[in-house]
Amino acid sequence: MSEQVSSPSSEQAASPVPATAESSQPSKVQRYATEADVLALMTNDKFKKFCKKKCGECGCVAFKRFAKMSPLVVRARVGSLWCQKCGRLLCEAHRNQHSCEMEMQELERRRRVDVDAIREGIKRQEEEKEQRAADADALKRAEAGAKAARSSGPRP
Repeated sequence: MSEQVSSPSSEQAASPVPATAESSQPSKVQRYATEADVLALMTNDKFKKFCKKKCGECGCVAFKRFAKMSPLVVRARVGSLWCQKCGRLLCEAHRNQHSCEMEMQELERRRRVDVDAIREGIKRQEEEKEQRAADADALKRAEAGAKAARSSGPRP
């Protein structure tokens, strides 16, 4: 009976060690802020390394099938390989259905906003739009007045 007790305790003792090792090493996902950063990965001398890059969602090799293609062809598809919002490179399975942190934050923010805040935001946007239109009209009138003053002035 003591053998049965010792085997579960040894399993319990062994299980926290890998769990803490995994939690202490969070998987770092490479993020690229701009499209130019991603395009820099696809230059001729770095293209083979690019083809071995991992998917930001699942961790599999994302671009293995592009290894036999020309870098110029793949560069044209950069928008479908990279999420502009979160900056991760994505495999085909996750391009359209990945869990983008930025989209999740936006959805959560929208869920928290109440009706009054939405109305205030719309009202503020309308007021800003009216102010910009008024400023643009004032600028046009000032330019028209300056032009009229120059054309009606004395000619030498």
